[in-house]
Amino acid sequence: MSAETGFAVIGLGMGKHHCRAIHSAPQATLVAVCDIDEERLQGTAEEYGCVATTNLADVLTNDDVDVVNVATPSGLHTEIGLQVVAAGKHLIVEKPADITAPRIAELIAAVDAAGVKAAGIFQSRLDPLNIEIRNAVQGGRLGRLIGVHGHLPWYRKQTYYEGAHGSWKGTWAMDGGGSLMNQGVHTVDLLQWVAGRVTSVMGMFGVFNHEIEAEDQSVALLRFESGALGTLYTTTCAYPGHNQRITIYGSEGSFVKTEGALESWKLLADEEGTEEADMLRR
Repeated sequence: MSAETGFAVIGLGMGKHHCRAIHSAPQATLVAVCDIDEERLQGTAEEYGCVATTNLADVLTNDDVDVVNVATPSGLHTEIGLQVVAAGKHLIVEKPADITAPRIAELIAAVDAAGVKAAGIFQSRLDPLNIEIRNAVQGGRLGRLIGVHGHLPWYRKQTYYEGAHGSWKGTWAMDGGGSLMNQGVHTVDLLQWVAGRVTSVMGMFGVFNHEIEAEDQSVALLRFESGALGTLYTTTCAYPGHNQRITIYGSEGSFVKTEGALESWKLLADEEGTEEADMLRR
Protein backbone atom coordinates (compact mmCIF):
# COMPACT_ATOMS: atom_id res chain seq x y z
CA MET A 1 0.00 0.00 0.00
CA SER A 2 1.08 3.59 -0.58
CA ALA A 3 2.12 6.02 2.15
CA GLU A 4 -1.47 7.29 2.14
CA THR A 5 -3.91 4.41 2.65
CA GLY A 6 -7.29 4.92 1.04
CA PHE A 7 -10.38 3.74 2.92
CA ALA A 8 -14.03 3.30 2.03
CA VAL A 9 -16.84 2.77 4.55
CA ILE A 10 -19.92 0.68 3.74
CA GLY A 11 -22.87 1.44 6.01
CA LEU A 12 -23.09 4.73 7.86
CA GLY A 13 -24.73 3.74 11.13
CA MET A 14 -21.76 2.52 13.14
CA GLY A 15 -19.81 3.42 10.02
CA LYS A 16 -19.93 7.10 10.94
CA HIS A 17 -17.50 6.29 13.78
CA HIS A 18 -15.22 4.56 11.29
CA CYS A 19 -15.28 7.68 9.13
CA ARG A 20 -14.28 9.85 12.07
CA ALA A 21 -11.44 7.49 13.03
CA ILE A 22 -10.11 7.30 9.49
CA HIS A 23 -10.27 11.06 9.11
CA SER A 24 -8.20 11.58 12.27
CA ALA A 25 -5.66 8.81 11.58
CA PRO A 26 -2.24 9.70 10.14
CA GLN A 27 -1.56 8.58 6.57
CA ALA A 28 -5.19 7.57 6.06
CA THR A 29 -7.66 9.07 3.59
CA LEU A 30 -11.40 8.52 3.49
CA VAL A 31 -11.93 8.05 -0.24
CA ALA A 32 -15.56 6.95 -0.40
CA VAL A 33 -18.68 6.14 1.59
CA CYS A 34 -21.53 3.86 0.55
CA ASP A 35 -25.06 3.57 1.95
CA ILE A 36 -28.59 3.08 0.64
CA ASP A 37 -29.83 6.05 2.72
CA GLU A 38 -29.23 9.04 0.43
CA GLU A 39 -29.65 11.63 3.17
CA ARG A 40 -27.17 9.96 5.50
CA LEU A 41 -24.84 9.32 2.58
CA GLN A 42 -24.71 12.86 1.27
CA GLY A 43 -24.32 14.40 4.71
CA THR A 44 -21.29 12.21 5.48
CA ALA A 45 -19.72 12.80 2.06
CA GLU A 46 -20.03 16.55 2.48
CA GLU A 47 -18.57 16.42 5.99
CA TYR A 48 -15.45 14.54 4.88
CA GLY A 49 -15.15 15.67 1.27
CA CYS A 50 -15.25 12.14 -0.17
CA VAL A 51 -17.06 10.23 -2.89
CA ALA A 52 -20.65 9.16 -2.15
CA THR A 53 -22.28 6.15 -3.78
CA THR A 54 -25.16 3.74 -3.24
CA ASN A 55 -23.41 1.12 -5.40
CA LEU A 56 -20.90 -1.24 -3.81
CA ALA A 57 -19.32 -1.90 -7.22
CA ASP A 58 -18.25 1.76 -7.39
CA VAL A 59 -16.19 1.23 -4.24
CA LEU A 60 -14.69 -2.08 -5.30
CA THR A 61 -13.53 -0.75 -8.68
CA ASN A 62 -12.04 2.45 -7.23
CA ASP A 63 -8.25 2.16 -7.47
CA ASP A 64 -7.80 4.73 -4.71
CA VAL A 65 -9.49 2.43 -2.18
CA ASP A 66 -7.08 0.06 -0.42
CA VAL A 67 -9.23 -0.91 2.58
CA VAL A 68 -12.99 -1.34 2.89
CA ASN A 69 -14.71 -1.03 6.27
CA VAL A 70 -17.95 -3.01 6.41
CA ALA A 71 -20.40 -1.62 8.97
CA THR A 72 -23.71 -2.88 7.60
CA PRO A 73 -26.25 -4.99 9.52
CA SER A 74 -24.36 -7.98 10.93
CA GLY A 75 -26.08 -10.60 8.77
CA LEU A 76 -24.64 -8.97 5.63
CA HIS A 77 -21.00 -8.88 6.71
CA THR A 78 -19.85 -12.05 4.97
CA GLU A 79 -21.91 -11.42 1.84
CA ILE A 80 -20.26 -8.02 1.39
CA GLY A 81 -16.89 -9.09 2.78
CA LEU A 82 -16.56 -11.84 0.16
CA GLN A 83 -16.99 -9.25 -2.59
CA VAL A 84 -14.46 -6.94 -0.95
CA VAL A 85 -11.69 -9.52 -0.74
CA ALA A 86 -12.47 -10.87 -4.23
CA ALA A 87 -11.73 -7.36 -5.48
CA GLY A 88 -8.33 -7.50 -3.80
CA LYS A 89 -9.19 -4.97 -1.10
CA HIS A 90 -8.19 -5.32 2.55
CA LEU A 91 -11.12 -5.67 4.95
CA ILE A 92 -12.15 -4.23 8.30
CA VAL A 93 -15.47 -5.60 9.54
CA GLU A 94 -17.63 -4.40 12.40
CA LYS A 95 -18.46 -6.74 15.24
CA PRO A 96 -19.59 -9.44 15.05
CA ALA A 97 -17.82 -10.69 11.92
CA ASP A 98 -21.15 -12.30 11.00
CA ILE A 99 -23.95 -14.08 12.85
CA THR A 100 -22.98 -17.75 12.35
CA ALA A 101 -19.69 -19.61 12.72
CA PRO A 102 -19.90 -21.19 9.21
CA ARG A 103 -20.27 -17.78 7.58
CA ILE A 104 -17.32 -16.41 9.51
CA ALA A 105 -15.24 -19.45 8.54
CA GLU A 106 -16.16 -18.86 4.89
CA LEU A 107 -15.02 -15.25 5.13
CA ILE A 108 -11.73 -16.18 6.80
CA ALA A 109 -11.04 -18.77 4.09
CA ALA A 110 -11.73 -16.21 1.37
CA VAL A 111 -9.41 -13.69 3.03
CA ASP A 112 -6.62 -16.27 3.17
CA ALA A 113 -7.17 -17.31 -0.45
CA ALA A 114 -7.13 -13.70 -1.66
CA GLY A 115 -3.93 -12.90 0.24
CA VAL A 116 -5.38 -9.74 1.76
CA LYS A 117 -5.51 -8.52 5.35
CA ALA A 118 -8.63 -8.53 7.52
CA ALA A 119 -9.52 -7.31 10.99
CA GLY A 120 -12.57 -7.12 13.24
CA ILE A 121 -13.65 -4.24 15.44
CA PHE A 122 -12.91 -5.25 19.03
CA GLN A 123 -11.60 -1.95 20.36
CA SER A 124 -11.62 -3.12 23.98
CA ARG A 125 -8.36 -4.88 23.20
CA LEU A 126 -6.73 -1.51 22.50
CA ASP A 127 -7.71 0.10 25.82
CA PRO A 128 -4.51 0.66 27.86
CA LEU A 129 -6.22 -0.44 31.09
CA ASN A 130 -7.48 -3.67 29.52
CA ILE A 131 -3.99 -4.36 28.21
CA GLU A 132 -2.54 -3.85 31.71
CA ILE A 133 -5.12 -6.23 33.19
CA ARG A 134 -4.53 -8.85 30.53
CA ASN A 135 -0.76 -8.68 30.96
CA ALA A 136 -1.15 -9.09 34.73
CA VAL A 137 -3.54 -12.04 34.42
CA GLN A 138 -1.54 -13.76 31.70
CA GLY A 139 1.64 -13.13 33.68
CA GLY A 140 0.24 -14.97 36.69
CA ARG A 141 0.00 -11.95 38.98
CA LEU A 142 -3.39 -13.11 40.29
CA GLY A 143 -2.06 -16.59 40.96
CA ARG A 144 -4.48 -19.39 40.16
CA LEU A 145 -7.44 -17.86 38.37
CA ILE A 146 -10.70 -18.45 40.25
CA GLY A 147 -13.42 -16.07 39.05
CA VAL A 148 -14.07 -14.11 35.84
CA HIS A 149 -17.28 -12.04 35.68
CA GLY A 150 -18.66 -9.68 33.06
CA HIS A 151 -21.83 -7.64 33.54
CA LEU A 152 -23.44 -5.39 30.94
CA PRO A 153 -26.55 -3.62 32.30
CA TRP A 154 -27.43 -1.42 29.31
CA TYR A 155 -30.69 0.14 28.18
CA ARG A 156 -32.33 0.57 24.78
CA LYS A 157 -35.71 2.14 24.08
CA GLN A 158 -38.17 0.27 21.87
CA THR A 159 -37.50 2.86 19.16
CA TYR A 160 -33.92 1.57 18.91
CA TYR A 161 -35.38 -1.56 17.29
CA GLU A 162 -37.70 0.28 14.92
CA GLY A 163 -37.59 2.26 11.70
CA ALA A 164 -35.45 2.03 8.59
CA HIS A 165 -32.22 1.73 10.55
CA GLY A 166 -33.47 -0.23 13.55
CA SER A 167 -35.83 -2.94 12.37
CA TRP A 168 -32.99 -5.44 11.71
CA LYS A 169 -31.77 -5.20 15.30
CA GLY A 170 -32.91 -7.90 17.69
CA THR A 171 -33.77 -10.23 14.80
CA TRP A 172 -32.33 -13.71 14.34
CA ALA A 173 -31.87 -13.27 10.59
CA MET A 174 -29.82 -10.06 10.60
CA ASP A 175 -28.62 -9.47 14.18
CA GLY A 176 -28.16 -13.12 15.16
CA GLY A 177 -29.49 -12.30 18.62
CA GLY A 178 -30.02 -9.33 20.88
CA SER A 179 -28.33 -8.07 24.02
CA LEU A 180 -25.77 -10.88 24.01
CA MET A 181 -24.96 -11.00 20.28
CA ASN A 182 -25.06 -7.27 19.58
CA GLN A 183 -24.27 -5.29 22.74
CA GLY A 184 -22.61 -8.09 24.72
CA VAL A 185 -20.16 -9.30 22.09
CA HIS A 186 -17.43 -6.94 23.31
CA THR A 187 -17.75 -8.30 26.86
CA VAL A 188 -17.65 -11.89 25.55
CA ASP A 189 -14.47 -11.04 23.64
CA LEU A 190 -12.85 -9.16 26.52
CA LEU A 191 -13.38 -11.94 29.08
CA GLN A 192 -11.74 -14.54 26.84
CA TRP A 193 -8.98 -12.22 25.64
CA VAL A 194 -8.01 -11.53 29.25
CA ALA A 195 -8.70 -14.88 30.93
CA GLY A 196 -8.48 -17.48 28.17
CA ARG A 197 -10.98 -19.62 26.34
CA VAL A 198 -14.30 -20.80 27.73
CA THR A 199 -14.79 -24.57 27.54
CA SER A 200 -18.37 -24.95 28.76
CA VAL A 201 -21.44 -22.73 29.05
CA MET A 202 -24.92 -22.99 30.49
CA GLY A 203 -27.42 -20.18 30.51
CA MET A 204 -30.87 -18.71 30.03
CA PHE A 205 -32.24 -15.85 27.99
CA GLY A 206 -35.53 -14.23 27.18
CA VAL A 207 -37.45 -11.21 25.93
CA PHE A 208 -38.66 -9.12 28.84
CA ASN A 209 -39.20 -5.49 27.89
CA HIS A 210 -39.10 -5.10 24.10
CA GLU A 211 -41.08 -6.25 21.10
CA ILE A 212 -38.24 -8.13 19.38
CA GLU A 213 -37.49 -11.71 18.31
CA ALA A 214 -34.20 -12.21 20.12
CA GLU A 215 -33.10 -11.75 23.72
CA ASP A 216 -33.08 -8.49 25.65
CA GLN A 217 -31.56 -10.29 28.64
CA SER A 218 -29.15 -13.21 28.95
CA VAL A 219 -27.44 -14.87 31.90
CA ALA A 220 -24.67 -17.46 31.57
CA LEU A 221 -22.41 -19.59 33.77
CA LEU A 222 -18.94 -20.17 32.32
CA ARG A 223 -16.10 -22.58 32.90
CA PHE A 224 -12.76 -21.41 31.56
CA GLU A 225 -9.96 -23.57 30.20
CA SER A 226 -7.94 -22.62 33.29
CA GLY A 227 -10.65 -24.10 35.54
CA ALA A 228 -11.92 -20.69 36.66
CA LEU A 229 -15.68 -20.17 36.91
CA GLY A 230 -17.41 -17.09 35.61
CA THR A 231 -20.67 -15.32 34.92
CA LEU A 232 -21.85 -13.19 32.04
CA TYR A 233 -25.03 -11.21 31.93
CA THR A 234 -26.24 -8.78 29.33
CA THR A 235 -29.40 -6.75 29.03
CA THR A 236 -30.91 -3.78 27.24
CA CYS A 237 -33.59 -3.45 29.95
CA ALA A 238 -31.63 -1.74 32.77
CA TYR A 239 -32.90 1.85 32.70
CA PRO A 240 -31.21 4.29 32.27
CA GLY A 241 -28.23 2.10 31.36
CA HIS A 242 -25.09 1.49 33.42
CA ASN A 243 -21.44 0.85 32.70
CA GLN A 244 -19.99 -2.54 31.85
CA ARG A 245 -18.37 -4.11 34.93
CA ILE A 246 -15.56 -6.68 34.94
CA THR A 247 -14.42 -8.54 38.06
CA ILE A 248 -11.48 -10.97 37.94
CA TYR A 249 -9.88 -12.66 40.93
CA GLY A 250 -7.45 -15.40 41.76
CA SER A 251 -5.49 -16.86 44.64
CA GLU A 252 -3.18 -13.81 44.80
CA GLY A 253 -5.50 -10.85 44.21
CA SER A 254 -8.35 -9.24 42.30
CA PHE A 255 -9.10 -6.54 39.72
CA VAL A 256 -12.37 -4.66 39.30
CA LYS A 257 -13.09 -2.22 36.49
CA THR A 258 -16.02 -0.44 34.95
CA GLU A 259 -16.14 0.94 31.42
CA GLY A 260 -12.83 2.77 31.02
CA ALA A 261 -12.12 3.11 34.74
CA LEU A 262 -10.28 1.00 37.31
CA GLU A 263 -12.08 0.54 40.65
CA SER A 264 -9.54 -1.65 42.44
CA TRP A 265 -6.19 -3.37 41.85
CA LYS A 266 -5.62 -5.59 44.87
CA LEU A 267 -2.61 -7.90 45.08
CA LEU A 268 -1.30 -9.83 48.07
CA ALA A 269 2.16 -8.82 46.90
CA ASP A 270 1.12 -5.15 47.16
CA GLU A 271 -0.06 -5.05 50.78
CA GLU A 272 0.81 -1.36 51.18
CA GLY A 273 -1.17 -0.46 48.06
CA THR A 274 1.65 1.36 46.30
CA GLU A 275 1.03 -0.34 42.98
CA GLU A 276 -2.71 0.12 43.25
CA ALA A 277 -2.30 3.83 43.96
CA ASP A 278 -0.14 4.16 40.88
CA MET A 279 -2.69 2.28 38.74
CA LEU A 280 -5.58 4.40 40.01
CA ARG A 281 -3.72 7.61 39.13
CA ARG A 282 -3.32 6.64 35.48
